[in-house]
Amino acid sequence: MRTRLLARAVLPLLLAACAGACSKSGSDDGVATVDGTSRPSATATGSLQEQAIAYTRCMREHGVPLGDPEVSASSIRMGPVDKAAVGNDKLVAAEAACAPLLPQLPPAEAAAKVEKSREFSRCMRAHGFPDFPDPDADGRAVVPDPIRQSPRYEETKRLCDDQVRSFTPSPAASR
Repeated sequence: MRTRLLARAVLPLLLAACAGACSKSGSDDGVATVDGTSRPSATATGSLQEQAIAYTRCMREHGVPLGDPEVSASSIRMGPVDKAAVGNDKLVAAEAACAPLLPQLPPAEAAAKVEKSREFSRCMRAHGFPDFPDPDADGRAVVPDPIRQSPRYEETKRLCDDQVRSFTPSPAASR
């Protein structure tokens, strides 16, 4: 009897506490917070696959039909999107809204990815594309259309992909 009385007294307090703590913030960003000040952050949480799925889902919710991601043990290849069909304004808005969910590799793997991207750019320049761009700090390079449209682009890209696959950055290169 004492246990039932205690449960009846404590249960409403627990439910009230949970209702306040588990409510959504006023910004309606879909993140539950205690005081309404929390924001999604760009820190890696969950597996690479979980991160990629969350980002893809967000992009789709914002009207961008992003293809399914391909995730391996140490890399992420986001699905394709037809940028012309979506429209630049919608794509830019979706990317901004979903940026906190963009998958992130652990720091050591991210540094190796950037170095491999640099090696890929060097390879492309050495094989007939002197204006091939260097990657940004995240390892991404925006390849200009004239380079992509070259009849030699796909063949050279495959050659450099194969070369980079076997490339191992030196420890000093990642520092």
